[in-house]
Amino acid sequence: MTLARVDIHLLENQIEFPVIAGSIGFVLGIIVTTILLCIYYRYRGNRQNGNAGYEVIG
Repeated sequence: MTLARVDIHLLENQIEFPVIAGSIGFVLGIIVTTILLCIYYRYRGNRQNGNAGYEVIG
């Protein structure tokens, strides 16, 4: 009976690990996505502002 109890506790610990790893991965994904979006919008804003001063003469 002791071995069966140990096995059950080991299985419980293994089930919790993917949930924690998945939560950490989800949070990291949101952080990386936010950083990339900030960089993209800054780059896009700089491109639009940079082209505003030029006029096509023709």
